[in-house]
Amino acid sequence: MLSTLFAVLSITLGLVLLLGAGLVLWLLRWASAERGWLGPWLARRIAARLGGFVQPFNTIDPHRPLRLSQGPQRVAVIGGGLAGIAAATTLAPRGFSVVLYERNAYLGGKIGGWSHRLTKGSEVPVGHGFHAFFRHYHNLNRFLDQLGLRASFAAINDYLILERGGTALSFAGVERTPVFNLISMARAGVYRWRDILFGQAKHELRLLLEYDPLATFARFDQTSFASFAARAELPPRLRLAFNTFSRAFFADEDRMSLAELIKSFHFYYLSHDGGLLYDYPAADYADGVIAPIARHLEQQGVTLRLACGVEGLTRDAAGRLRIAGESEAFDHVVLASDVVGTRAIVGASTFIAEEQPAFAAQLAATRPAQGYAVLRLWLDRDPRAALPVFFITERLRLLDAIALCHRIEPAAQDWARQHGGAVLELHCYALPDDAGDDAAIAAALCAELEHFLPELRQAQHRDSHLQVRRDFAAFHVGMHEGRPGLRTPVPGLWLAGDWVALPLPAMLMEGAFSAGLLSANAILSSAGLREEPVLTVPTRGLLARRAPDEVVR
Repeated sequence: MLSTLFAVLSITLGLVLLLGAGLVLWLLRWASAERGWLGPWLARRIAARLGGFVQPFNTIDPHRPLRLSQGPQRVAVIGGGLAGIAAATTLAPRGFSVVLYERNAYLGGKIGGWSHRLTKGSEVPVGHGFHAFFRHYHNLNRFLDQLGLRASFAAINDYLILERGGTALSFAGVERTPVFNLISMARAGVYRWRDILFGQAKHELRLLLEYDPLATFARFDQTSFASFAARAELPPRLRLAFNTFSRAFFADEDRMSLAELIKSFHFYYLSHDGGLLYDYPAADYADGVIAPIARHLEQQGVTLRLACGVEGLTRDAAGRLRIAGESEAFDHVVLASDVVGTRAIVGASTFIAEEQPAFAAQLAATRPAQGYAVLRLWLDRDPRAALPVFFITERLRLLDAIALCHRIEPAAQDWARQHGGAVLELHCYALPDDAGDDAAIAAALCAELEHFLPELRQAQHRDSHLQVRRDFAAFHVGMHEGRPGLRTPVPGLWLAGDWVALPLPAMLMEGAFSAGLLSANAILSSAGLREEPVLTVPTRGLLARRAPDEVVR
């Protein structure tokens, strides 16, 4: 219960003052979640306080029917990424006639893949870049398990950060239970107890345990993570660890909303016992993930219209929505494209601007994050064998992460065996405004690669493929209040995507899939049908204020 936790924290501080940080750290290690007598009991109390690490988000009415009993309703899903896939795969089995529009020739959005022709003529699969499928992605993972896809995923057991000086920060041994994971970060060298307990940080870091979907954004959405880090006097390695979270959301620390960072740290670290461990497809995305999903959608009766971009929407005399230039009418449209595509589609739908000018203006003001870049290199040599297949780098200017694709993907493995080299991906998640053109971006990424992996300084670049995009969601300072939700004032029109304001703390891939699932549930509910179960991590932090009538366990 809360009083117990406060007592533990107070006793800890008192012991530090009396005995010194070193002895207290030894005591905390001895009473850890995996050893000692206190740890397991406190871990159970933490889980109980949070209400369990996996929680049902919605209440299912078992008396409602599962399928439409009279004529099918027609639904257009615009966008074939995870949000669109979730909406389509939820509605089609319930008797809805679903048409999924995707502007690309491939399904999957940012987990999609396509072919690239190398300079010597051979075709190889490429994609948007390496993705981490975290184990608390409950809704996405449940869908992947239904298709049997995660059975072939591989596990990575370390969240590794290469520092610019050549040292490495590893989270491999960090415990997974909330609070214990914060304590064991000291053992991993992320911070020293005296830096926290005798500095400003001890007053500020409790905010991470106080996440509340309303209060956190009301207090901190106008504050940047950079200003918070300076005010809290965060130790350098701890600031580095937080900065990797900021950059994972495509923002420099001076642009990242502190409220969004608190939410992300809650979702990824302080609301479950999965830690920072994750899985990844041991296959090319196109063949290993997207092709089975496409087959599944078609088996459910979803009509896939690939390479079929949507320019705008119209409405007929009966009030039904249409895709601009087409004659088919739809009862519902789920607009599941990225923020750039959604803004363009709504902007081109003149009836929306005429009838709902405030909503049209809200979408027009929604903007994407900083640009990001993924450079794939085909090299004539392999970096050191001890590296994990994906790791973070402390940023010099552009480089944020490196993926060793030839240790993951069959096609890249084949190329590496045939040519005696390696296939790497270099990621920049938030391009500086002065990053320059594509050539400058590629050159900077390659130079920083050689800094972190000096064994590749003499490597020959046999081929390369660069993509620079500006279509991810922005979670910048002050943007939360204007972020649209799933429901729109346009009858029959719903929004879905990782950039939409959600009623649960899901982000990135889980946020996108959950948004599609929630929009589909809204349509099911409007038709009087039973909703699909939605799962969530705890929706508030361990130390968040509870309502006066809320039971505190």
